[in-house]
Amino acid sequence: MAYTRTVTMTRPNTGVELPKISDTHADHDAICRTKFAEAGVTKSYTWDSNELVLSVVSEAADKATMVAVLDDLNTLPAEAASMAAVKASCIAVGISVRIADSDGEEYTNF
Repeated sequence: MAYTRTVTMTRPNTGVELPKISDTHADHDAICRTKFAEAGVTKSYTWDSNELVLSVVSEAADKATMVAVLDDLNTLPAEAASMAAVKASCIAVGISVRIADSDGEEYTNF
């Protein structure tokens, strides 16, 4: 069965732009996309009807595949910096973020 991790970003209104890794770390974003693709991890993006909640679902064949890609990315110096930049940007404009997986585990909630 496939394994998923879902990032749910909720913005206060449609005038607030969601931060992206590509905005501050374009080279690292390209590396991430390549590593996910090579591992067979796909992403889908879905807005709710009010365009306030974006769900980004990453799907892998199994949890081990997802963990391997994420562990690999965590060895790169730009990974922590890019995640910190996105988190700080979200907090600054009132965007809440939750990351949870298909096993019911929650990884982030702020």
